[in-house]
Amino acid sequence: MWSTIELKFQFQLFDSEEVIDEATLKRVKKWVLSDMNTKWRQWKNELKSQIFDENQTVEQMVRNCKDSRVNKEQLKTLVEYWLSSKSMEQSATNRLNRSKLDEPHCTGTRSFPRIVEDMTAESSGIPPSRADVYVRTRTRKDGSIVNSAAAVVVERIQEKINEGTSSGNLSQATSWSNDVFAQTRPSQESGPSQPVQNTEEVEGLKAKLAAFEKLLETCLLPIYRQQRPDLHVPDMNALLQIVDTQAAPDAGSATAVVNSRSMPSENQHNTDDPSTQ
Repeated sequence: MWSTIELKFQFQLFDSEEVIDEATLKRVKKWVLSDMNTKWRQWKNELKSQIFDENQTVEQMVRNCKDSRVNKEQLKTLVEYWLSSKSMEQSATNRLNRSKLDEPHCTGTRSFPRIVEDMTAESSGIPPSRADVYVRTRTRKDGSIVNSAAAVVVERIQEKINEGTSSGNLSQATSWSNDVFAQTRPSQESGPSQPVQNTEEVEGLKAKLAAFEKLLETCLLPIYRQQRPDLHVPDMNALLQIVDTQAAPDAGSATAVVNSRSMPSENQHNTDDPSTQ
């Protein structure tokens, strides 16, 4: 896979003809393959949610897939794995673990960032609050709540919103410690029960960050391109590197690093998305 990518793309420093060195290329490769691996797993999960039925045969499930992007021979192999005893046992274990959650979500294989992205689009670009996301992810298609515990939290959220304690959108939420969602959580929550809640909060943070980055890219990036047509700014990563360079304390420190807008320092560990050409 990586050899195919190398044939199609040439990796260069931003706003430069200089090709990146071998060490940087290794970091790029690691990030690209990791990102592709994540997207591949998400794609298989989404596909499974659309066609998998353990009461059907392999041929029936393959025939039910209408997506032209799917190779039917590869799908057949994948469906056979889904029906294997190993995969079925793992699925049963996952369902059992999920059933032990006090307030499980009902989003299936759809990730929280994707749900937040959809909700942001529905609200004309305004990202949802944690309370909004909680209600959406605990409400079934028929409008019912997943269980009684989640129903209690949803009712508290509605009460708080009706009281006017918060408008329920990210633009006016200043502190997660006292937003609508935080106010609906029992104050005695602590101890062994916390890891599940902490995991959900991390997912919420990731979702909000993804929505905020998308908002910046759709609003800020076009404005900057219009104001500075002389600069090639392909994505938000490139823009942030430009802003970071311009924020240097003095000219001496700015010139100390060649191509600092695109070349990460050793302390940064190259966590930004790599730019490609």
